[in-house]
Amino acid sequence: MSVSSAPCLASPLPPPHRHLKLASPTEYLKLCTTLHEIKHLHCHLIRASLIQSPPFMDSLIAAYSRVSTPMSLRYAKTTFDLFLKADGEASLFCFNSLIRAYSSFSSLDIALELYIRVLDQGLVPDRFTFPPLLAACTRASGFSEGAQLHGFLIKMGEDGGVGGDLFVLNSLIHFYCESGDLESAQQVFDGMPCTKLQDLELGKRIHAYVVESGIELSLGLVNTLIDMYMKCGAVEVAKSLFDSCKDRNIVQLNTMISNYEKLGMARDALGVFSEMITSGLRPDRVSVVAAMSASAQLVELEAGKQFHGYILRHGLDEWDVVSDSVIDMYMKCGELDAANKVFDMMPNKGVVSWNTLCCRAVFGMAIWMLHRGF
Repeated sequence: MSVSSAPCLASPLPPPHRHLKLASPTEYLKLCTTLHEIKHLHCHLIRASLIQSPPFMDSLIAAYSRVSTPMSLRYAKTTFDLFLKADGEASLFCFNSLIRAYSSFSSLDIALELYIRVLDQGLVPDRFTFPPLLAACTRASGFSEGAQLHGFLIKMGEDGGVGGDLFVLNSLIHFYCESGDLESAQQVFDGMPCTKLQDLELGKRIHAYVVESGIELSLGLVNTLIDMYMKCGAVEVAKSLFDSCKDRNIVQLNTMISNYEKLGMARDALGVFSEMITSGLRPDRVSVVAAMSASAQLVELEAGKQFHGYILRHGLDEWDVVSDSVIDMYMKCGELDAANKVFDMMPNKGVVSWNTLCCRAVFGMAIWMLHRGF
């Protein structure tokens, strides 16, 4: 059976298809708005022996799918199946057009069947394949099917930009929210790329989407938003979110301290650290490294010594990164002997430790020479 056995009308083509010789049929297919127009152009492709051409088939299936009526989908699926039986090689674009059309009609079974055929043909689904499938799973309460699609996305990773695509991730969040699995929705949100890319507008859109989707703003989710806003430089927005949290944990406090320190807002970082102590929470290595770095920025030796004492009392000096921050603080405060003592007591001296000591020593020597007119 060939594609030419599909229904074909022999009547003249209606506008805008009377002058097909003036442009490619694919361009005219984009202009079709009714099933009647597409069927006439379909006949033209058969008569011109163009029907087995993949580019023309892509445009034809897309046109039928775009009309999105039960009859147009029947024509699209029949034409598509005949094309494959005639040894045609369907493109991912062609599959995506059909998947999108059947998903919009809540025909989850057919949409998933097409998705499986995509895999069987050795094609790799892309960012246009998953959102309609996930939407169909949402409407049909297909939790198991949606979770399997998410599993496939995880296995794919970042291939083709799918793993980190905003529309795919939004579709996953919406699917999990509608399915009542808010924990999975938050896990998806935590992996979204706005923080890594420091894209504030993207972050704001994601935040708005989360609120509109009804996701509960748990401590973990709020912390993710705070970190995103801080890394994007929207400090006031981040602080407003932080201040709105009544039950703060050490992760949130560390997020504020570390980001304040990285932004050069050392005084604010030490303020949050003091709040941590006052609240009864016990600072960890992340807290003290950020606080020590803030003290070094301000060249506040006494504060740095207090933090060093806290580190020694709680055994946090066993972490190389903590000792490195202490060395850096003493060097910036001009206490070379104290820095050397900390360095000598380190059981494992890494590259960072050596670099910190050497670079600061060279810098200190340069300052000393300048002061003495060398």
